Amino acid sequence: MEIINYENSTLALDSIYNVLSWYDRVSLHTYMQGKTLVTEKATKLLKFVKKTEWYSPKMRYNQNNNLEYYDPKTENWLLASQYIKNHPRLTTQIQEYLNH
Repeated sequence: MEIINYENSTLALDSIYNVLSWYDRVSLHTYMQGKTLVTEKATKLLKFVKKTEWYSPKMRYNQNNNLEYYDPKTENWLLASQYIKNHPRLTTQIQEYLNH
C-alpha cells in the first residue's frame, strides 16, 4: 500500500485547481520542512485532502510546459484543466470546503 504524503497531495491538488496563493504554497513548503505554521487557506486544503484521502494522479509537464495528468479510463495524458471538468463533484466539494 502506498503511503500518502498529504502535503504533496495538497500541492498537487492546487496545481490542478489553483486555489492557493503563492504565499499559501510557500507556507506549505516551509511547513513540510518543519519550520513554520501554514496559512489558513493552505490548512483548509490540507485538511480537505486528509479528510477525503484524495491522492494525486500521475502528472507531468508536456513539451509546451502545460500540466497534464494521466487518465486511466482513457489511458491518455490530458490537460490538468480537463481534470476539473472530469471531476465536477470534487470541484464542488473543494469550493464548499474552502468557503467555510
